Amino acid sequence: MIYTPSEEKLWDCWIFPYEKKYYLFHLSLSPAQLGKGGWDGISLAISDDLIHWKEYGRVFTKDPDSSWIGTGMIQQIGDTFIMNFSEEKPLGYQRIYFATSKDLIHWKRVENVVCQPDEINYMGEPKDTSNTICRWDSLGIVNPYKEDKPPYYAFLTADKMHVGRKINHAGTLGIVTSMDGLHWTCLPGGVEDTSLFPQFEVPCHVEFNHRHYVMFCTSSYLGYRFDKYSLDMSGGTFYVTSDNLLGPYRLPKGDFMLQGTRGFPTTGVVSVGRAIEVNGKVYYYHIWGTNGPEGWVGTIKLLEEKKPYELVLKYNPINEGLRGRRLDDKTFVSELSFVKNVGVNPPALVKEGKDLSFLSLGTSAALDLKPLNGSLGGKLNDLSDGRIIEADLILDSGDAAGFYFKGKDGRRIACSFSRSRKRLEFGYLQLGWGPNMMFNGLIFQHFAFKKTNHVRILARRQFIEVYSDDVYVSSFRDETLSIDPNSLGIYLEDADGKIKNFQVFEMK
Repeated sequence: MIYTPSEEKLWDCWIFPYEKKYYLFHLSLSPAQLGKGGWDGISLAISDDLIHWKEYGRVFTKDPDSSWIGTGMIQQIGDTFIMNFSEEKPLGYQRIYFATSKDLIHWKRVENVVCQPDEINYMGEPKDTSNTICRWDSLGIVNPYKEDKPPYYAFLTADKMHVGRKINHAGTLGIVTSMDGLHWTCLPGGVEDTSLFPQFEVPCHVEFNHRHYVMFCTSSYLGYRFDKYSLDMSGGTFYVTSDNLLGPYRLPKGDFMLQGTRGFPTTGVVSVGRAIEVNGKVYYYHIWGTNGPEGWVGTIKLLEEKKPYELVLKYNPINEGLRGRRLDDKTFVSELSFVKNVGVNPPALVKEGKDLSFLSLGTSAALDLKPLNGSLGGKLNDLSDGRIIEADLILDSGDAAGFYFKGKDGRRIACSFSRSRKRLEFGYLQLGWGPNMMFNGLIFQHFAFKKTNHVRILARRQFIEVYSDDVYVSSFRDETLSIDPNSLGIYLEDADGKIKNFQVFEMK
């Protein structure tokens, strides 16, 4: 939503804070390599505020003998930064390699040092699996920024050895330890049940009140197999928890998906999330992914422990740095018009004043607001084409209400808050029969909305993310969508209520 390189493609990222700046490293694919192979390097962007990123460019390129390069992470030991990353080298084998730097910009590969499966706890040979490779990826180092004394510990994506006939039920949370950050020794895996998730990719450890959590991303066409909340595909950032650093890790009692989508055949990878500590707070950062190499860096969120063994994402106040000029005025709502009005009476009764009140006449309706006069943006990372909507949404009775943006192709993409179905729904509005506007739902996230909710919506280009009372609810991305940032509307679905304190801001 807020950053992607100008020419290269972006995927998994890892942030290292250093000397009041933030260094964002990410897997990159050069334009010349697009469509010809996997990720071929690591690139960098730098920020002062975690919101506005300045592209630096390529800082590391894969070995010419490797098929591709995989996700990394950085650890500081003394005055040296150590970056780990994986490569498929030799062909058919994923191994973890290292590079060092003194300034986070100039990196030198460490020769003749490799971290590999031990063949006791973890698979390592092609004969062990029917997958393309045995997974061995991404050292998620515990406390990488704090210069802790050894021993060091790290979690990684791995396949457990000796799982029997179902060799593709082998995904486990690998654990390794080191005294110098370069030479790592395998320990037994951190989960006992290998049927929980297909893989534990890009693992990241956080600790709250002496309770340990490991976040990771995964996606599967068989999401319903491991995800009791899903009826179809599932993808995103999940977590497991333990009372001990080295496990065993288990599922929390509640929902174990931190960010993502589930239960829909069109589900793609939504998030690859990690965390850093900033001024005593835990910040969650992530990419917006797709089924193709089109990653964007999302907005920074707060990661908190809602209650023991349960995490929650919240709105991060640093994102107030995105808030630009206010765009709505006194005529913005008063000049609203029904998208469809076929009879003598309108499809809903709407009263304008200090607040916007609405009464259902038993159908659904959409109202276009007066077009805004905000910026249409310019360059790829000019955030001024983004919008922030804030409002108090009150649902007194009935079903649902929400907001929508028009796409530049005329489609209306809506986020609908349903009290009766207890979920946030994303979908497109279409003309229905008679006076109805039809909500063509695409994905939803279960969420118990209250009668009154302070709604915050961040939207830009292909992206929409939604908060209720500053709790992150869900996100939506459609690669075919191009939001017209000046064309907004209100969706009403057989509901009575009010919209108070409605404001729209330009991003900056």
